Amino acid sequence: MSQLAGKRRVVWVFSLLFVVGLALRAALLPVRWINPDEGPHLMDARLALEGQLPVADYGSRQPFYVAVLAGALKVFGVHLTSGRLVPLTCNLLTALLIFWFGVRLGGVVVGAVAGSLWLFAPLSLIWSAVVKTDPLAILLGAASMAFVWRAARTNGPVLWLAAGLFAGLAYYVRQATLYLPVAVAVFWIWQAWGRWKQLVKGLLLYAVGFVAVVGLAFAVYVPRMGLAATLSSQIDPANIVLDRLGRLLGVSALRSPTAAHSLRSLGQSVDMTVRYLREAVNLSAFLLPAWAFAVVAAISGRFRRRFDGPNADLLSLRLLVSWALAVVLLYTYHVSARGFFTQYATELYVPLILLVAWLWFETWGKVARTSSLLIWLGALAGFFGFAVLGRLFPRPNLLTGLALLASFVALAFLRLEQESSHSSRFRVVFLVLVGLVAWGAWRVLAALGLPGWISYAAALGFAVAVLGEGLLKERGGATAAHYLFVFTTATLFLSGFHTGMRIGPKYECIWSPRTLQAVKSILQKPEVRGQTVLSGGMIWTFESGARPYGNVTPEPVPATRGRGFSETTSF
Repeated sequence: MSQLAGKRRVVWVFSLLFVVGLALRAALLPVRWINPDEGPHLMDARLALEGQLPVADYGSRQPFYVAVLAGALKVFGVHLTSGRLVPLTCNLLTALLIFWFGVRLGGVVVGAVAGSLWLFAPLSLIWSAVVKTDPLAILLGAASMAFVWRAARTNGPVLWLAAGLFAGLAYYVRQATLYLPVAVAVFWIWQAWGRWKQLVKGLLLYAVGFVAVVGLAFAVYVPRMGLAATLSSQIDPANIVLDRLGRLLGVSALRSPTAAHSLRSLGQSVDMTVRYLREAVNLSAFLLPAWAFAVVAAISGRFRRRFDGPNADLLSLRLLVSWALAVVLLYTYHVSARGFFTQYATELYVPLILLVAWLWFETWGKVARTSSLLIWLGALAGFFGFAVLGRLFPRPNLLTGLALLASFVALAFLRLEQESSHSSRFRVVFLVLVGLVAWGAWRVLAALGLPGWISYAAALGFAVAVLGEGLLKERGGATAAHYLFVFTTATLFLSGFHTGMRIGPKYECIWSPRTLQAVKSILQKPEVRGQTVLSGGMIWTFESGARPYGNVTPEPVPATRGRGFSETTSF
C-alpha cells in the first residue's frame, strides 16, 4: 500500500509540473515573436482550406502537416494563434508520451524525470509556440517508437503495423523523419539477430504499415498529378532519398519550389552553422554525459552489469541508442548539406531525455539514500536558479567558474549524503575548505594561462579525489554512477545559465506581435484589399487575409533559387 501511495505521489508531482509547463507555454503564446517560417506554413493551410491540394496545386510542405494546420484554422479561426496551438498541443502531448514511455522503461520516477525534462528543456519550451514541422513530427515519431518498443516485447503484428503507420504519417509531416525506418531497422537487427523469423516478420510488418500510408498518398495525388509527376515529387519517399544522394553529386531530382541543385542549398554560411550547433550544445548540455555513457555501455555490452534496474533492460537501451544514432546520422548530412537551426536539436531530445531520466534514477540509487524524485526537484530548482543568474549576469566568461561550482555542489551533496562518521559541523567545515581550495586552484591555473576548461578539469579533479575517495571506497561499484551523476547535474545547471543568457520571447524570431498588427492594418486598407502580395514576410499576407502572388507560399529568395531567368523575373 505504501509503495502504491508513493507512486501516486510521484504522479501528482508530475501532474503539477505538467500544469506549470502548460502555464509557461500559455504565457509564451501571445508574446512569442514571429519566425519567418510561420507565414508560409500557415498560408499553405489557408490555401488548403480553400480547396487547393498541397504540392499538386501550389508549392507546399508535406500534406499531412498542412492538413493538421488547416484543421486547426478551421476550428479556431484563420489567424496566427490558431496555428500555434498545433505545435503547443503536440509539445504537451509529447511530454505525456515521454512520461508513459519512461514509466514502462524504468518506473514512475523515471517517467516523471523524463517528462519534466521535456517540459522545461530550453529548446523544447521556446519552440513550442512557433509554427514548425518539428513538434508534430516528433510526436508522431515518438508514438511510432513506442509501438516498436511494445512490438519488440510481444512481437504483436498489429503493433508493428501501427509503428509503420505512424512513421509514414511522420514522413508526410517532415521528410527528415526518414530516420525512423533507419532506426527501427538498426534496432531490430541488433536485437533479433539470429532469430530470423522474428527479424523478418517485424521489419516486413513495419514496412507494410509505412507503405500503406505512402499508398494512400499516391491514391490521392496520382489522379491529380499523374504517376510520373508524383514519383518525382516529395510525395514519394524514394525520390527524397535519391534526391539527397543526387545533391551529393550536384544534381537535384526533386520537383519542388524550394529544390536546389547544389549540396549546400540553404545558403547558410559555415560560420552560422557552427554558431547554431554550439548554441544547441550549450542549451542541451545536460543530455551529453548520459548519452556518451549510454553509447559506450551499449556498445560494450556492460550496461546490465553496471545498472541492473528492475525494468532497465538491454532491449530498451538498444532502441534508444539506435533511435538517437539514426537522428545524428541523418542530421550530419543535413548540416553539411543545408545548415542547422537550433530547433533541429529537439528531434534528438526524446531518446536522449529518456536515457538521462533512466540513468539519473539508476545512478542516484547507487550513490545516495535520499528520494531520487526529491533530489530531481532540487536539480530543477537549481536549473531555474542558474537561468536567473544567466539573465542577471549574461557573461560567458563566468561559465568556467560556474562549471566548477555546479560540479562541486553535486559532489558535496553526495558526500554529505554518504558521510556518517563525523559530526555535521565538521562535515560542513570540511566541504567549505575543499571548495575554497578547489576554487583557488582554478583561479591560479587560469592566471598561469591555462585554457579555462583545462583549469576547470584540474580543479574538479582535486575535489573528486578528496570528496569522492570515501564514496568510492565505501561503495566501489558506484564509481561510474558517481561521476555520471556529478557531470549530469553540473551540465544541467550550465544549460540553465545559457538559457538565462539566450532564451526569451524574441529567440530566433525577427518580427514582434506589434509589428505584425501594424503591417496587417496596412494590408487591410480598402485600396490594398483584393490585391496579391509579394513579400518576404508571408505572415503579413496570411494574417491580413490577402493572397500571395502566384500562390507561392515559400520565401521568395529560396523559391527562386535554381529557377530559370524568365521564371525568376516573373516574381
